[in-house]
Amino acid sequence: MPGMAHLIRRFSLNRRQFIFQTGALALAPTLLQAGLFGRTPAEPKVVPRGPASTYVPRIRAAFVRRKGDYGMLWPGAVYDGEAAFKKYMDEISAAAKELKLHIDLRPEPIYSPAEAEAWLAQASSPKPDGLLIVLLDRQAHAWPTAAKAAATGLPTIVFAPLGAAFTTNTDPPGREARPAH
Repeated sequence: MPGMAHLIRRFSLNRRQFIFQTGALALAPTLLQAGLFGRTPAEPKVVPRGPASTYVPRIRAAFVRRKGDYGMLWPGAVYDGEAAFKKYMDEISAAAKELKLHIDLRPEPIYSPAEAEAWLAQASSPKPDGLLIVLLDRQAHAWPTAAKAAATGLPTIVFAPLGAAFTTNTDPPGREARPAH
């Protein structure tokens, strides 16, 4: 079969040609997407459909910190808790609007274990889609409140900005949140 040998020789590649052509083939979709060949494919528009398309997730949120002056405990007197409270309150409100979430944000921080218990009881009924706890402190009742929120069984996000979390705080709740093997 002289014709077959001719075809094999005609389409055979040396190592450099093979690597170059394989690489070009692998990059082609990326290059097309980036518009490097003069056209970009139309982006498909994602349109929510079905019964869940109009559902608005309900989140209950609260800040946790000590009352009054922060004193010398971490994060220390240099940390402006009131400014952080306002900043995060504004950012959470803006994110809720952008993401179309209903966030029931407690207007004042939780200042004590008793307030934490009362808020968790109230926040859990009727059952929301999740809880958001923002820790502006790592002392006193901050992490115990986060652990109690996670123990409700509701999906819970704990946000602890710089200075509010160390492994001594995050390790115990993290171990409880991991599934047993």
